[in-house]
Amino acid sequence: MPKIKEFLHEVRIEFKRVSWPTRKVLQKFTILVLLVVILLSIFTGILDTIFSKFISIFFK
Repeated sequence: MPKIKEFLHEVRIEFKRVSWPTRKVLQKFTILVLLVVILLSIFTGILDTIFSKFISIFFK
């Protein structure tokens, strides 16, 4: 039990040392990540459609 208490104490100390991003920076990166996910999803969907049509034509 003392090891767990010591570990949690050290975690608290390390969290104080962390350089946390500001709210504005966090919002910008969140928007960036969401946009990249949406664009990659659209790109993957387009490729999937193209390949599935190609395969269905090729194997008919």
